[in-house]
Amino acid sequence: MRSKILVLSDIRKKHLNARINDHGVEKVIEVIQLAGKSDFLNGKNEKRWKADFDFIINPEKFIKIMEGKYNNPQPRLNG
Repeated sequence: MRSKILVLSDIRKKHLNARINDHGVEKVIEVIQLAGKSDFLNGKNEKRWKADFDFIINPEKFIKIMEGKYNNPQPRLNG
């Protein structure tokens, strides 16, 4: 089950607008999509922890997602 954003509080607006100002709307959409594809950020980890909207728009976490830190591992090819 995915969590839903029910309230866009002032602090959330501030963080979201800051990410848009820093990186542009397209990059913000891309990062949200990357987070949605990440097994780790969607609970496939030891603690079954899931990232929420506040995690994604956090300045440091946003950059880590953008840089691919939470991307799913690529299968290794033998040879």
